[in-house]
Amino acid sequence: MATEFLSTFSQFGGKPVPSYLLDSIEVRSDLDRVHLSITDASAPNGEIFANTYYPIGGYLQIEMLAAIIESHMRRHHYSVCDITISLGSRTDTEASLTISILYSDYVLPRPAEIHGFLTTCASRRIHRGSMIALTVLMPQAGDTVKFIGVGHSKQGKHSTVYANITSALHYDNGRSMILSVNSIITWALKLPDAVEANIVDIDYFSLEYDGSVRTFYIMNDSDWMLFGFRNIFNAREFIDVVGYVKNKTLVSRSMAVASGHAMHYNQSTERTYEVTTAALPIAEARAFDHLLNSRTTELYTADIASKILITDHTCEIDNDDESIASVKFTFRFTDQRPHLMPDEIQPMLPSGGIFAEQFTFPFA
Repeated sequence: MATEFLSTFSQFGGKPVPSYLLDSIEVRSDLDRVHLSITDASAPNGEIFANTYYPIGGYLQIEMLAAIIESHMRRHHYSVCDITISLGSRTDTEASLTISILYSDYVLPRPAEIHGFLTTCASRRIHRGSMIALTVLMPQAGDTVKFIGVGHSKQGKHSTVYANITSALHYDNGRSMILSVNSIITWALKLPDAVEANIVDIDYFSLEYDGSVRTFYIMNDSDWMLFGFRNIFNAREFIDVVGYVKNKTLVSRSMAVASGHAMHYNQSTERTYEVTTAALPIAEARAFDHLLNSRTTELYTADIASKILITDHTCEIDNDDESIASVKFTFRFTDQRPHLMPDEIQPMLPSGGIFAEQFTFPFA
């Protein structure tokens, strides 16, 4: 009896295997000791894990490989990664398995049918000045992303424009594109279909790749915040948040009396921001699950990405027809010191509302 894998994942037919399926793999071997090695040919050091196992009755059940591989993928921002698992002695390899791994924090209902864009949110609202990020599962040379935009003329007549976006997968190992909403609108208005129909603005647009479609509705809210995060596929995404922000400041310090005078020491300041979103469409509310679950979250202010931590949240979405979907979460910056917000984001911060306006005393 030689060393062989009992878990081969042949049912995926060469398509990426969700990472959680590697939580446990079974091996049969007649060796007293089996040396396991996991390598990624694209990684700087090649080997990402190695260990020795001892079969019992000729069988091995190796646990927790998913956590090791996912940690490697997060470190290198991989959504999909080709790895090789080798078994044998320290000098000779008796069995090896090369598979493509799809990073997945969640258990998927039909993992073999995943295709196109790596997201579970088919539509969302965006704003001028915002950004969108799209990651594809299996990019191919020469592939194009289809663009379908709907806009209106000065007379209010709606028209549709069609085009292809090529050579846009520049990020995350050639699987992702990051596009500015402003640049998409400017580009779309110059398309021949838009010029012919006298379109003056784009209302919404869709992007299609490999049978997967994402739709973006352009909103005109004056105040919003842009968050970036890694979704359950470790793919980059952005989300525009419209709502209310409560600024909380906590100063922690100790007090002592020296030479008859009281003084403070060990002082630190913690500033957090409690966000309550405005009413959300159900499809968009589900996307917040990815934001709250993300291990990497950023707030974009004045084209600067600042790392943040979501420290608390309430995400309860139900099917009650009388309830409005809303999410509440609290975040802080990862830096020890508080951040002074730039002017571009001041409208989202507490301002006093009508009580900050100038007024005249009625009985002056």
